[in-house]
Amino acid sequence: MTSYFERRCPEKWVDFQVWMPSRGRPTREGMGGCFTLDVLAASADIIVSPSTYRFGARSSCMRAWHSQWDGSLRQVTLTGFYLETCEVGEERSTEKGLFRYAIMQSGSPLAYWALLHPPATTVESTKSFVKNLGCTRTHDMALVKECLKKIDAWYINNAFYKHAPGLYNYSPVVDGEFILAPPEEALMNLSLNGQAFMTGITQDEGSLTTEVVLKSAEKVNQQFRFDEDYPKDYTPPPVQAFSMIPGIEHLVFHEYKPWHDPDNKTANLVGFSHVVGDSTFVAPAIKLARLLSRRSKAVFFYTFNHVSALSSHPLWMGVPHGVDLFYLFGCPLSGHPMHQYDELDKNVSRTFIDLWANFVKHGYPFLSSRPQEPFPAFEDRNQSYFMVASTHAQADIRVGRRLRSRQVAFWNNLLPKLRRQDAPPGGLAPGNAVAWVFVALSSVLLVVVVILSLCVLYFKKLARDRCIVHANDEKSTS
Repeated sequence: MTSYFERRCPEKWVDFQVWMPSRGRPTREGMGGCFTLDVLAASADIIVSPSTYRFGARSSCMRAWHSQWDGSLRQVTLTGFYLETCEVGEERSTEKGLFRYAIMQSGSPLAYWALLHPPATTVESTKSFVKNLGCTRTHDMALVKECLKKIDAWYINNAFYKHAPGLYNYSPVVDGEFILAPPEEALMNLSLNGQAFMTGITQDEGSLTTEVVLKSAEKVNQQFRFDEDYPKDYTPPPVQAFSMIPGIEHLVFHEYKPWHDPDNKTANLVGFSHVVGDSTFVAPAIKLARLLSRRSKAVFFYTFNHVSALSSHPLWMGVPHGVDLFYLFGCPLSGHPMHQYDELDKNVSRTFIDLWANFVKHGYPFLSSRPQEPFPAFEDRNQSYFMVASTHAQADIRVGRRLRSRQVAFWNNLLPKLRRQDAPPGGLAPGNAVAWVFVALSSVLLVVVVILSLCVLYFKKLARDRCIVHANDEKSTS
């Protein structure tokens, strides 16, 4: 991506709003998720300047960039998608005065994959990685680093790095600067540097992963079956706190299995898609919005629900993860080599861009055709959100409340409560707690045995001494 803005006199740039979409990598290999910015910038009448994620130490460079066009830092809106959403969410506690508004798309710094939490570490993955490169002669990570420096980059790039299940091994550091607190604690206690926030998701966030699972099964001539083994691999992984809940896979299976038609393949695919989508995207995004709404009245939540009639995805996939980006960057208007669009798609794209542009300019989303009808803010109590959809061959924006309320409560309320009930004080897993109880009892028994042995020895010695005294008394008498 390259920065784009219309040719104007420099003195007029100061009035422009700047939108900085943060992108670190395509959301999925082969999906064509690399976009030009001209359609978006021209349609929205804003400056669009991309940046890679992890801004911490580069804020001075960004400030220098802003000085070139003499704009105010308070005119900048930062956007993050998926992995970069975590960075945007965490920037609020590390960057002061650099961004005015923040948009977080399809991701949350509160998701289980966003950060590593104790006792999880990256050490085992790192050891496995460097072992294949011949750098395991020491456990000193500094020496391992020096060893890696001597290896040709080609071998490092092509070596396999085994991540923990479902994790990307993020550490609580943004470009060398430590985050001041865990994301949830920061959202509750640290200052909010932004003035307005918007977050949201697509309608079917988990369908891409489900498609991968389906194709993997078909490659080995197996049928996809949504049974109790699947949730075990696609819910928060073993290193996370949810693993402390005995039988979590049974709970997930019972909640999401399509019991009204349990043998229907399509219904099972959709059910499994919701397992992945709700645990990975929906529930964490709702939790983020709720925490923000307790401290700010300018929090907004959206869902992108439009399904193109020319979509290349099977119908059961609905609106997969990342599809909204194509509409946001105006692909239906400019064309895309991998996708086809019709007039309805173009209308939805224009509407979506219009909503985003007004949030970037004003701090709240609304349609330019109806400026007096802004969409309701997300509040902790009502949890209002708006849906970008289409009906009767027209783009349509609808308002709803409490998105997927039962499923969100399952992940955000029920499972954490069960975890707290099952986990002993100190956060020990049940298995570890039993082990420590056994150790404690064994120690007590050992002490008791030692004391009893000493008592036995003492009384034996006392009895022997008495016998000796008695024998001596008898000799004296005789």
